[in-house]
Amino acid sequence: MRIIAHRGASHAEPENTAAAFDAALADEADGIELDLQLSRDGEVVVFHDATLARLGLRRARIRDHDWRDLAGLDVGRWFAGQATSHRMLRLTDVLAGWGGRTHLYLEIKHAEGWRGRDRHRELAERTAEAIRAAGLIGHASILSFHGAALDAVHALVPTLALVRNVQQPGLLASAARQRARLAAICVAIDRFGERRRAQLAALERPLYVYTCDTPAQFRRARVLGATAVISNDPAAARRWFDAEAPA
Repeated sequence: MRIIAHRGASHAEPENTAAAFDAALADEADGIELDLQLSRDGEVVVFHDATLARLGLRRARIRDHDWRDLAGLDVGRWFAGQATSHRMLRLTDVLAGWGGRTHLYLEIKHAEGWRGRDRHRELAERTAEAIRAAGLIGHASILSFHGAALDAVHALVPTLALVRNVQQPGLLASAARQRARLAAICVAIDRFGERRRAQLAALERPLYVYTCDTPAQFRRARVLGATAVISNDPAAARRWFDAEAPA
């Protein structure tokens, strides 16, 4: 079972930060999943939310700020017990710092607003271009809940691995239509029970599941035939699967 660190080892460090990524490597995760947004001036930045509300900026949005504004924020201030500051990263920082050291699973977040579709495509294309420029095509996968983002990546860099995220069973049909281009399907562990196993197997693609942190979720991942789990606590996930491995 491959263990992928969800936003880094985010049980121990603020998600999507250098500290979380370093902790994931220390935990011997097989890869790191992280989230990408687009700043106002076109910089690809590492942050999950469309807004900065958890940083105390309730109405501020990533899309309305240039990188020079975002670079000064302490993105770990919300995380309990933090005595040090954590700066927002750019995709280029991640590729330089962790690319080649582990496999990167880069999620293209949906761009909201009246120009959302164009910004979504721009984010996908800038991400693909950055990976190609860094020479890391074989060391990164692109994830998205939105087929259009994956289509944009494929059009620009056809050799990049694509993973379609699926939140609920009713959306599997959309993923199935895109199956020929996909390296894997990634489904929400709490939305897919054992009776979906045959349906998932029929897609004939490796199965990833998110987000797995409990023994019950680990067991369900195994029942579904998952080949990789995305976990906030990769070390705990590894211990469970190692302990439960067939003799």
